[in-house]
Amino acid sequence: MHARLPIAVAPAHHETAASYVARLANLHGIPFPELWRQVSRPRQPASTTMVIAGDRLSAVTGIPETLLARALIEIRHPEPDWLAFRHEPQHGCPRCTARHPGGPVRQLFPHHRYVCTRHRIWIGPPDLLDLPYPSLDTLPEIVAAQRAHLRLLHRLGPAATYDAVLTGFLVCGHRWDQPAHDPDDARLTWHERVGALIPSGEEQDTFSTSRLFAAVYPEAVKTAALIGLLRWRRLAAGAPPRAAPVRRRDRPPPRRTRLPAPHRRGPDRALDRRGLLAPAQPTENHLPHRAQLRQQRHTQGQPAEHRPQPPQRHLVRPKPPRRPRHPLPPPHRPSPGPKLVHPHGSVHRHRRRQRQHLRR
Repeated sequence: MHARLPIAVAPAHHETAASYVARLANLHGIPFPELWRQVSRPRQPASTTMVIAGDRLSAVTGIPETLLARALIEIRHPEPDWLAFRHEPQHGCPRCTARHPGGPVRQLFPHHRYVCTRHRIWIGPPDLLDLPYPSLDTLPEIVAAQRAHLRLLHRLGPAATYDAVLTGFLVCGHRWDQPAHDPDDARLTWHERVGALIPSGEEQDTFSTSRLFAAVYPEAVKTAALIGLLRWRRLAAGAPPRAAPVRRRDRPPPRRTRLPAPHRRGPDRALDRRGLLAPAQPTENHLPHRAQLRQQRHTQGQPAEHRPQPPQRHLVRPKPPRRPRHPLPPPHRPSPGPKLVHPHGSVHRHRRRQRQHLRR
């Protein structure tokens, strides 16, 4: 029997189980190993490795297991695709996790989460240095790149999006040290963003590799959108290029049919009251003129009985609905009840009560 803790604390989104149990232990003054033994079980019957148990954690916290599984990844059933998440947890947005007491919140983010779009804070990939996250109030293009990254994820899927964005970062890193020969070159913009993220004279306190990723993040997402196209992926796989489809505006206009002159149309092709050419009268053979000539040449040397005859249409009378072979039994009717028989043998009949509206 597991005792329920008096302070109910909800986990943060994508928080690890170890971080959540550590916050619960800090709030209640319980050692972490002792509380961990109560909410975990061995991975195998004879194993010493303990894993989190959703039912035990629900009994200790008083929160339903279904609600806990929405936030804690370790207790989800079925297990999520671990390749879509990063290799280690990290601190999340400080303003999003400020309402969760008990200590620091460590979360396991997916690969496509780089920016907190709500508070405009750069999260980035996990870094060796545990530095505060920079604000992006002066760099709105990085926040817009995160939204474009999510749209790319919805269109391509997690695996293709991860490969495309990683390739975009590699392309930007390859062009980082090359000189800029054009005033509109993106490398000049990168140096301006680096100056805003890592101010001059504060490199010892603010430098991190994650902030360098933030400087090239918008261009990396744009490059990923180009690399993620199906046509470019086929070319990278060695498939021969396909012809581009003809757009609607590049197609030639449809050819319009001119009405024949009155002296060229036959006697059976007259104009109706709207001025349009009326359909021709039905003939024995409904084939066009060229098809008639082709059929005549094909059947010229055949006897008359082997020549194809025009199709004959017969009127088919609809069949009546099929009746059941055995009639259905009559519906069950309730018995009127016991009968009153007079001594002389006649059956007493009750007079029907007239309705009130008929009496009136």
